Parts: sequence; C-alpha cells; structure tokens
Amino acid sequence: MIFIPHVFHLLLTTVLANPDRLIKSIDPTEMGAIGKAIFGPLEQAATLVGAIFGALLDSHTQLFSIVNFAYVIVAAMILYQGTKRVVAVQLRKQVVVVIYGIISALVLYVVAFILPNLGIVELSQGTTTAITILALIFGCGSIIWAIVRYRFMDVRLIVRQSLVYSATSALVVGAYVLIIRQLESIIVTLFGFKLPGVEVVFIIIALILFQPVMSQMDELIRKLFTRDKADYRNISQNFSRKISSVFDLREIFTLAHDVLKNQLLIEHTYIFIKQDNPSQLCTVVTTGRQEGGEVFDVSGELVSEVARSTGVINLDELIAKFPQSPLIEHLARLKVRFVTPLVSGEDLLGCLAISDKVSGYRLNYEDVMTLVTVANQLAVAITTSRLYQQSIEKQRLEEEMNIARTIQQELLPKEFPRGVDFEFSAYSEPSRHVGGDYFDFIATPRKTYGVIVGDASGKGMPAALLISQIQAAIRSEVRHEISLGQVLCNVNDLIQQSSESEKFATLFFAEFDPHSKMLKYSNAGHNYPIVVSEGLEQQRLDRGGMVLGAFPNLCYDQGEVQLRKNDVLLFYTDGLNEAANEADE
Repeated sequence: MIFIPHVFHLLLTTVLANPDRLIKSIDPTEMGAIGKAIFGPLEQAATLVGAIFGALLDSHTQLFSIVNFAYVIVAAMILYQGTKRVVAVQLRKQVVVVIYGIISALVLYVVAFILPNLGIVELSQGTTTAITILALIFGCGSIIWAIVRYRFMDVRLIVRQSLVYSATSALVVGAYVLIIRQLESIIVTLFGFKLPGVEVVFIIIALILFQPVMSQMDELIRKLFTRDKADYRNISQNFSRKISSVFDLREIFTLAHDVLKNQLLIEHTYIFIKQDNPSQLCTVVTTGRQEGGEVFDVSGELVSEVARSTGVINLDELIAKFPQSPLIEHLARLKVRFVTPLVSGEDLLGCLAISDKVSGYRLNYEDVMTLVTVANQLAVAITTSRLYQQSIEKQRLEEEMNIARTIQQELLPKEFPRGVDFEFSAYSEPSRHVGGDYFDFIATPRKTYGVIVGDASGKGMPAALLISQIQAAIRSEVRHEISLGQVLCNVNDLIQQSSESEKFATLFFAEFDPHSKMLKYSNAGHNYPIVVSEGLEQQRLDRGGMVLGAFPNLCYDQGEVQLRKNDVLLFYTDGLNEAANEADE
C-alpha cells in the first residue's frame, strides 16, 4: 500500500505521459456500431479524465516531491524509533551506526532533489552531483563501517568467505588456462599441428585436480589475508594469554563472557559451576553480571550426559531427555540455545550456556570451535585457580601454624618448680598440628605454686590465642585472695565476653603448698588427674565444673588432697588416652 503513490507516478510518466494520444486511440467515430454504442457515451468523460491527467503530469515533479518528502520524514522517524527497541549492546552499536548513516543520506537526498523541485532552493548541476555522491558515501559508508568495526550482521565473515572462494577460483582457472595455452603452444612447436583429444585430456585432469588444488589455495589465502582477530585460533591464544595470570574466578568468568560477547556476538552468556554437593549447579555469571548464584539440583543422569559430550549440545536435545529438570527448565526460560560442558579430566566442573547470536545467524564452524575452545580453557582456568587458592590456603595455614607453634612454645615454662621433697616435670609434643594443649607453673604471693594444665578447642592460631588469653587471665587472678573456683568463674566470664561461642577450653587449676603438701584444685571439664599413692591406690581429682567458655555464669567447686611421701600426681590431656599405634590401637 505504501508504494501506491510511486506506482501511480510511474504510470503517469510512462503509460499516461500523452493522454491526448491515448484518448484518440479509442475514438468512437472510427469504431463500428458496437464500439460507438459502448464508448460513445464515455467520450466526454474520457476527455475530462485526460485533462486531469495532463494537469497532474504538468505538476507531477512538485506533487511527488512533496510525497517523497513525507516518506523521508516517516522513514527517518521509524528508523530512529527502531534504535530504541534494540536491547543488545553490541547489536545497538551496529544498528545506530547504520541508521544514522542512512538518515544522513536521506537528509542529503532531500537537499539535493526534493527542495530544488519544490523551488525552495536552487542548485547547480555540479552541486547536486556532489551532494548525491556525499549521500552515497554516508549511506554506504555507515554500513561498511558497521561491518568492519562492529561485524554488522556477520556480513564481514560472509563477504570474506565469498572473496576467498572467488579469489581461489580465479587463481585456479587462470592457472589452468595459462597452462593449457602454453602446452598447446609447445605441442604445435614440436609436432607442427594440434594433437586431437589433448584438450579433452587436459579437462579430465583439471576436473580431478580441481577440488584438492581449490582447497589448498583456499587455505593459503585464508592464512595470508582472511585470518583476523575473529579467527578461533587467535581467540584461543588471546583468551589463554589473558587468563594465564588470572587466578580470581570472578575475573576469569568475566573474561570468558567478554570473549563470547565481542567475538561471537553472543547476546546472553550463562556460566554454571558445580558446588561442593556434586548434584547441584550454581549460577555464577548471567550476561556479564556476577551473581552469588541461584542453585539448581541436577540428576546424576544429566551430569553424565553433559560430561560425556565433547562439544556443543543443543538445548532441545536435553529438553527431550530431561523435561522435568529444574536447570533445563530454567535454561529454556532464558532462551538458551546451546550448552557446552566444562570438564577437567572426567570431572564435570560446570557448563557454559549461550543464547542466540545478536545477528540472528546460526553458529558456524568457527563459532563452534571458538565456543569449545573457550569452554576447554575456562575449565583449565577454573582448575588452576582452585589449585592456586588451595596452595595459598595451605601456605597460609603453614604460616599460621608456625606462628602458633612459636606462641605455644613461648607460653610454656622453661623451668619447673623443684624442692627438697617434691619435683615437677613436664613433656609436650604435638602429634601433627599445633594443638591447644597447655601447661604452666605460677609462683604465687602466698609462697605456693599454681599448676595449670589445659586444652583449648581448635588448632593453630585460634587455639594459641585462646590459651594466651587464659594464661594472662589466670596470672592476673592469682594475685587476689580468692578461691580457685572463683578464679575459674572469672576466667569463664572473660572468655564468654571476649570470644565466640564455639571457643572453649578444658582446664585443671591447682595450688600446691610445698610446706604442707596440700593440693587445692578445681577442674573445669578437664581429664581427671590421678594421684597414685605408695600402695598403688589411685584417686581422681574430679571436683570442679564445666568447660571454660561454653556457658555464662558458671560456678566451680574446689577440692583438695593431701599428698604424702612418694605419691605421684599425673596430669595429662586427651592426647594421651587418644594416642594410637601403627595398628590404630
């Protein structure tokens, strides 16, 4: 319908260009009786219509210049509004360049043709020609720029492949013609005449060699002229170089998304990574946005199906096999078209899912190779990053253990109390890690000795810091004239106020009087010390209360025992009763 005015204009300037001659061609006076009966009454009407067409013909340039001007305005508005509906960033860049170029060309067209026809401006023939050339440059140049700069609609790839094929064909055909002519010349020189059937033999040979030669020439020209940054080999090298020094998984995911968006013009990219639970996949990237991730339960059959694939999987195949899978349903809602596994060895790390290309074209061979290459390198980068993080964590733990070991050694006493009729000795050896075992001797203002044996929860630095806190608190409390139970009560409150709830310690605190040989004690959930008398009688020191730091406002009992000559008092931690031999006994 929108072309009706232009069709009418064409008819007016061609078929109806001479309405008088057209009317005379159907003159009723020159017809028979039937013709006069039919066309006679219409003669005056035809004359009137001819006059109208003649008037339109006289002013058709101005009239249809107005129509064209209206068309230009409407077209420019439609193109401009169309750019606002484009959501994809890469496609928007392409479309904006092309549309602005076309609008510029339309404006120049109006200046060169429509305005002069309406008598608004007067231009010389040279000026009109220059503006027309400029309009062609703006219109065609914008499309060329979009193709070269932004890979508009993948046309660059299509043109490039067409040029390769044309150039290869021309080279092969040209070489064939040249060789044929030279051989014919040589045969004529040698024999003085043309040999019959030689051309047929040459044609057969050419047909046999055409395809291999064509393929080799095509590959040669591709290497020399058509290989650019969009080639999947170059993409692989560039992506590998970028991620080789990156160990942050979020940055690696972003680099992978950027490669697919800029090189393959993929509109949406989604990356899913397997969690600690092997039956769950978590979203880590959605169209470039880092996400803390939506978690999906996946069946073992789906994991195996994806892991077995060595290339790109069409989502329709997965929908047919796993229609009830939450992950597959989610991908379908996102309009994902293809899924590529991220595999390290035989272990599925996750998957890479992509939507359609912004250009609307299907994935070609180079696109598939690029996608598979990026997925393989992404899987390697994920594995490398995890190993790197594990090594960093291991190094951090080793450094922490060394510091904790130093702290622990500094906390242990270097000299032990000794008298004429008593002696203390101690031995401590961590099994594999720095533990929370601790012992100490404190000389009190009352000329007694405080004896402490404890075991803090955890390992490494947290346990060492807790032991350091307990040691400082007890050394401060023993200066006051309070019971041992009250000392432990105060220490328990301190730990409760300054430590996390999961931090606790078992502790045995005793005070030994070297003159009376009386041992007062309070046991905060520690392994019961054992007093062995000369007659091998045993007594366990179990008075006290619960472990330190577990609960607030605890009270601790105090017990006492009278030590005699040759009595042996054994303090120990759980490392003694949990020790095992090579047979785990």
